[in-house]
Amino acid sequence: MALVNRGIGSGFVATLTLTDLQGDSYNKRYDLRSATYAAAVTDTDLIIAGLGPVTRSVLTSVAISQVRDEDTNFLPATESDKSIYALVSYKLAGRVKKESLEIPDPDPLIFVSPSGPSANQVNVSNADVIAYTDLFKATGVAFISDGEDLDIILSGRRKSKST
Repeated sequence: MALVNRGIGSGFVATLTLTDLQGDSYNKRYDLRSATYAAAVTDTDLIIAGLGPVTRSVLTSVAISQVRDEDTNFLPATESDKSIYALVSYKLAGRVKKESLEIPDPDPLIFVSPSGPSANQVNVSNADVIAYTDLFKATGVAFISDGEDLDIILSGRRKSKST
């Protein structure tokens, strides 16, 4: 059970978005042989330089990513349902505005109780919920959206989506 690079190469992928005269955009994906991210940037620049003279569309954006897949295929050992999610409300840092984020297929342990009315209420004091939402604070590794930071968790509820 481990995440491994997709395909034969390093797993780096360049996705170029091109736009034609009608304003229609489309993506062209390139699986790279690059061994490092820096090499992937250089290799993508070479692809852009090679593509430019042979296309009439204009390059409008570039995304470089590394794709890794689980090397064993198995289903979860316990009940799991992608249509269930936890909707967690939070306050944005430095703003009055409130937003929400979704936790997909939430573990039942993040709810206040296993049954009854509080079984649908996210325990915002749960250590795992705090650790996850801390990833989006100013000291975390990611923005919550549009370069904004999560300030405090307010509440959360179990929800379901139609599939």
